[in-house]
Amino acid sequence: MRCERYDYPVKIWIQRSLVFALTTTALIALATYTAGLMSMNAVYQISFTFLIILIVALCNLFIHVENRVEDPIKSPFHVKLASFTTSVFVIFCFDLLEDALNVKDPKIRDLILESPWRNYFIISIQACLLNFIVLLWLYFLMSDHFKAQHQLERSRLEKSTEEAINKMLRQQIQPHFLFNALATLKSLIRKDSDLAEDYLVRLSDFLRITIAATKTEELTSVQQEIKLCEDYLDMQKMRFGEALNYQIEIPESVLEKRLPFFSIQPLVDNALKHNAFTIDEPLCIEIRETDDWLIVSNRKNVKKIAVESNGSGLRNLMDRYGNYLLQGVVIEDTSNRFNVKIKLL
Repeated sequence: MRCERYDYPVKIWIQRSLVFALTTTALIALATYTAGLMSMNAVYQISFTFLIILIVALCNLFIHVENRVEDPIKSPFHVKLASFTTSVFVIFCFDLLEDALNVKDPKIRDLILESPWRNYFIISIQACLLNFIVLLWLYFLMSDHFKAQHQLERSRLEKSTEEAINKMLRQQIQPHFLFNALATLKSLIRKDSDLAEDYLVRLSDFLRITIAATKTEELTSVQQEIKLCEDYLDMQKMRFGEALNYQIEIPESVLEKRLPFFSIQPLVDNALKHNAFTIDEPLCIEIRETDDWLIVSNRKNVKKIAVESNGSGLRNLMDRYGNYLLQGVVIEDTSNRFNVKIKLL
């Protein structure tokens, strides 16, 4: 038997409900014996009490499982109504059984003879008390289970997030990127040693932040993310020259806001990967902020020879944003522009 997210351990709960009914009945029997009220009628009533508690507990259990309730105390009204009605019905049936076997408490029998409505009132009071006790029992029974399930889900989510980050990092520090970076560095060393040194510093900063990201929190500031992206763009600018231009317009008021690590750089890398650009037709990448959305935009000039891509970069970004927002990434793909909007946290 399943709810939307978890398995209900119904068999275990039935066993524990049986123990609950036995324990409660044993306490009632002990109190009756201590008070010196033990008699044959009392034995029948204690036996009936055990059956009533067990049946009410099991009925309530299945009502809550069938309605996929995790917290019996905060269950919907129709579940509470069904629970109370079931308790009244069970107690009423056993009340009829006591009459049939003539084992009802004489004092209660005398009260009923005076006014039959008193019997219904007594049954309602008994149902309320028993239902309240059973709901408390189910609360402790089910809350322990779901607390463990939530902790397990949280662990799985953290593991999934860590795997997503590691996957993203592997996508960033991939062989062709390092090969192109080293090839560019070699070319710059021959042409301009000062520029090559600047390129090496930026490459070193980029790799250091990339590797350090696995040892820090998943979120970073807009300021740090923009710095990382600028290092990357500056390296690409040194490689492609006037064929690549970029413009970053981020107001100071949002620099301390948060977003996942490497949210911007993969979007920039996608623009470089999928578009053709030359000095005559340069690629211009724009990064700006509007209404707490950071927008990475570029003019489309798709390469004639399509670059193989499975969209894993954007899916990875959406997966990581999914830990915080239902929709943290919006893609706008038109005939001449490609925009990706990411929500600032």
